[in-house]
Parts: sequence; C-alpha cells; structure tokens
Amino acid sequence: MKKIARVVVPMLLVFLISSSITYAYGLYGGSWSNPGSLKYWKDQSVTSYGYSSSTDNGLTNWNGVSSKVSISSTSTESSAEIKIYAGDINKDGVYADALNYSRNWLGQVTACWDCNYAASRIRINDPVSKKYNNQRISAVMAHEVGHSLGINHSAVTNALMYESIGSSNEARIWDDNAAIKAIYGN
Repeated sequence: MKKIARVVVPMLLVFLISSSITYAYGLYGGSWSNPGSLKYWKDQSVTSYGYSSSTDNGLTNWNGVSSKVSISSTSTESSAEIKIYAGDINKDGVYADALNYSRNWLGQVTACWDCNYAASRIRINDPVSKKYNNQRISAVMAHEVGHSLGINHSAVTNALMYESIGSSNEARIWDDNAAIKAIYGN
C-alpha cells in the first residue's frame, strides 16, 4: 500500500499543479467607460502606406472575447475614440505604439494608462513594419489595440500581448482573453 501511495500521490500532485491555470497578463488599471461602442478611424497615411486591411483585421480582433467590448470603424475622425496613423515614428525596432488619454472637466487631454480612457492613438512605424506581411501587421495592430483597451504586456511568450510579436504569437490565446475579461467582464 505504501508503494502505491508513493507513486500515486506525487503523480496526483503533478497533475493538480500542472492543470491549474496561472495568468501572466498585466493590466494598466484604466479602461473605457463605454467599451461596447468603440469606434476607430484611420488617417489617410494608413492607406497610403498599405496598412488598411491589416489595421481593420487587428482592430476588430478583440470583438467577441467579451460581450461588453465592440470595436468598429468610422469614416469620421471626430466620432472616433481610437485614431490610427502611419509613418516614421523614430523608434528603431518598434512596429507600432499606442497611448491612451483622459479628458478633464475643462476638456483638456492628458496621456494616462490608469484612468478612464477618453481617446487612444496608435501609430504604425513604417520603417520597421514595412518589412513584414499582412498577418504580422494584423497581429501588431491587435497587440496595440490590446494596449488601447488597458492590457499591459504578458509574461507568456506565445501570448499576443507578449512584449514583442513574432511568428509564435500572432493570435490571441487564453491569457489575452482572460486579460480583457478581467477588465470588462464576460
């Protein structure tokens, strides 16, 4: 009986430990107060640099993960919460970046991550991004939208929200989905 217990108990412990999910995502602490109707607008530069379809794919990537998050395009800049631009942002090795903003009672805009978001800006860095295919750029855009929604980087190397995008993390995984649900719910 002791022999069986020496074999079964360690196996059971390994199973229990390995089957538990540990989330590795980070959250900025901020969020949109109305994430169910977010609009994005693309500057003409996005089309002229050839990123239009990749941008659309990346921005709508988060739809359906949480019933409370919905992102769609608009042709009117003034009605968009998320605005996308393309060009040289003078950051070597960086595909794109994102920055969120709040608006105070005077209407002044301030960059922030741990606030109620009023606007977000995403910039595609053409000198770096032009080297990659549409699938990679779509992943980069989905990653940057993750930041716009309030998700920081993940420690899971194959997560879309890992600090860099490569061939092994071009799609959302359980950790990314858990992060968005942690902010906005199911």
